[in-house]
Amino acid sequence: FDGQFKDSAAPVVDIHEMEPRSFALALDYMYDGKCAAPDVIALQQMLSVASILQMDALLVDVVTVLENGITVDNCTSMLACADHHHLPQLKNKAEAVAHEAFVAVASNPAVSASIMLALLHSDHLNVNSEQEVFETLVTWIKGQAQPLGEEEQMEMFGLVRFALLSKDFVDLTVMAEPACLTPRACKLLLAQFKDAFFGDAKPQQRGAKDKSNVLSAKAYHQVLSWLDTVAAKKLELLYCSSKNGWGASDLHSRCDNKGPTVTVIKCTDG
Repeated sequence: FDGQFKDSAAPVVDIHEMEPRSFALALDYMYDGKCAAPDVIALQQMLSVASILQMDALLVDVVTVLENGITVDNCTSMLACADHHHLPQLKNKAEAVAHEAFVAVASNPAVSASIMLALLHSDHLNVNSEQEVFETLVTWIKGQAQPLGEEEQMEMFGLVRFALLSKDFVDLTVMAEPACLTPRACKLLLAQFKDAFFGDAKPQQRGAKDKSNVLSAKAYHQVLSWLDTVAAKKLELLYCSSKNGWGASDLHSRCDNKGPTVTVIKCTDG
């Protein structure tokens, strides 16, 4: 309003695409340096207000609160919010929760197709078997208000690692799904099994690489919050005592000369 814009001299300025409640909260922040947003939705709306009004301090504070408030129940909206506002660190932390609680998160029909695809691409889903991935995807597809076309369904089913499924599960469950009986689906299944049994690359079990017996989803989220965006994306499990041995040599053989590392120790006496 101090510049040479037309609005700087206007008696009334219309600000579009801004919720009145969010604007009122932004005014509180201007005068008091703080505001009381009632819920996550209000916080997410304030991101737009902070951007429009160029309130960088408010933007930083809102993002910090959102990052610390990610849960299984809201991480779907957090992922969408992070994509919309281009917030990579918020996205990384929400993805960590979604990976840890994949079945609970991805079964929600509100998960967007783009988010579902990103999850299905991941090697780090916390699942007991690929069977859970298939069943979760089927639940999500059947929950969509607008049925997915064959092209979209095949793109998603193509990310299921069918070669990791048992023969009984394929016969009794996979082949009982109408979407898996089309010529394209049968061709997809055949190609995966051919690659698995005759190709060089075998499908990887999800979660096996980064599964920790110490870190819960909340604790893993906390570790991510200490790292920058690049480091968070590269985080992987190097050593787990219950899997790799309890000796000092076991630890050093897997962790030495790996660059910066994070060590997590669970104490029995608190």
